[in-house]
Amino acid sequence: MNVIKPNFLRLTLAVSLIIGSVTACSDEGFDSSIPDINFRQKFSLSIYNELKTAGTPYYYPGGYAGLIILNTGLEYYAYDAACPYEADPQIAVTIDGIYGVCPECGSKYNLWFGGAFVDDSGPSTESLKVYSAYSDGSYLFVTN
Repeated sequence: MNVIKPNFLRLTLAVSLIIGSVTACSDEGFDSSIPDINFRQKFSLSIYNELKTAGTPYYYPGGYAGLIILNTGLEYYAYDAACPYEADPQIAVTIDGIYGVCPECGSKYNLWFGGAFVDDSGPSTESLKVYSAYSDGSYLFVTN
């Protein structure tokens, strides 16, 4: 009887973890106000030296309203520069230190924390649209 109880508890825990991880990673139900743009860019880190500097966001024209790329020193983040509140390709957030700031509505986005909007900075309630970014040491690959 004692052998069955620990095995049952392990099985229950394993099933709960699997179900929780599958549902927690789902994007269903979330529609970004920024449309999906087919974007693929390979940046040579020997040419784009700015991308090798940790902590300095870099603007690149592309995507819906441009891209903001940040090297944290450990990994790269890439965001569409379009303000999700305005959702206009002509209105790109500007880089202000570690933040992206919308020149129209004033919403502020933390570039170090997933492009998350900063509470009480403006009307936006949505984070910047995230692009996939990874480096092999020689190149940075950004895709959407």
